[in-house]
Amino acid sequence: MNLLACLTCVSLRQYATGLAVLCVLAVSIASIAGCEDVQLGFGTDQASPKPAGLPIGHLESQPAKNASDGTASNPTSSAGSTARLAKKHDEKKASQSASLRNKEARNPVSAPLNIYQLVLLSEPGPAVAPIGTKHVRLNHAKAKDVAAILMLLYVPAGPSGSDNRYTLIYTTSLELDRAAAAAQLWDVSSRASSQPATTMQSAWDRCAGELLLNFDRNHSTDEWRHLADQLSQLVISAEVTRLQRWMSAMLAGEILANRVYDYASADLIYQQAESLAEPGSYEQMAAMFARSCSFYQDGKRQQARKQCEAIIGQFSQFRECELFARTRQTLAALERGNR
Repeated sequence: MNLLACLTCVSLRQYATGLAVLCVLAVSIASIAGCEDVQLGFGTDQASPKPAGLPIGHLESQPAKNASDGTASNPTSSAGSTARLAKKHDEKKASQSASLRNKEARNPVSAPLNIYQLVLLSEPGPAVAPIGTKHVRLNHAKAKDVAAILMLLYVPAGPSGSDNRYTLIYTTSLELDRAAAAAQLWDVSSRASSQPATTMQSAWDRCAGELLLNFDRNHSTDEWRHLADQLSQLVISAEVTRLQRWMSAMLAGEILANRVYDYASADLIYQQAESLAEPGSYEQMAAMFARSCSFYQDGKRQQARKQCEAIIGQFSQFRECELFARTRQTLAALERGNR
């Protein structure tokens, strides 16, 4: 009994000694690792630590996957494909641009012009005229003399030039084309004025030559009236063109109104010019404007005003022409005079 008690005491002392050793070891390990990070959870399960998240604003790079098979794509291959697509796009765009330029070169679109120039040349000039310009080569008459006649028939926005090269500026292509066509008919030698008139065409040449030679010179009233009579004969002739007849009437009216001052006779010949022109044409408008100017000079302001109002009402299609602008200016002057 005493032996059993002794063995029991020895066993307890050994157990206590072993437990003390374990405690000392645990305290030593805790002091080395850091007490706050070590938990002695004897008999309990510890949760697995959560992985730390990525910093805000940082995107984790992951290999892209192909939509078809879910496999990761090669970044180098993707970059190469993008470069090839960009190159193809640039090549296509360049091809389209080149095609457009070629189309524009084949079918040029000319922008509307603000001025058109009629260049009269009684000397050699350039073979090709730029856009908006027409060259009329005169073989017999001087450029300046023909320009003086044309300015009475097709009123320009501005004239400029010398004896052998003269430019008339117009605001529409219609005026340019009409004036250029008329200029050809005035390419007559001044020597024709001394030639006998055997036909109405030779009578035209004679009147044209005399006008070109003497229009800017001083003549007696009888001399001017004689020339107006010759032009009047052309007005009623069927042997010359309708344009020649209209121009003859306009110039006869100019002589009678501004050289002879016979406004009644001028009005009659202007009415003939109006009837010779095509209805609604520029030439008809020009004849009506000439009548209004004759009325104005004769002191018949009310009749002049009616003519201007009729032009503005009937010929709005020519509102860009210089003659239409002058009609408006004349009407404005008449209205100011009535206040």
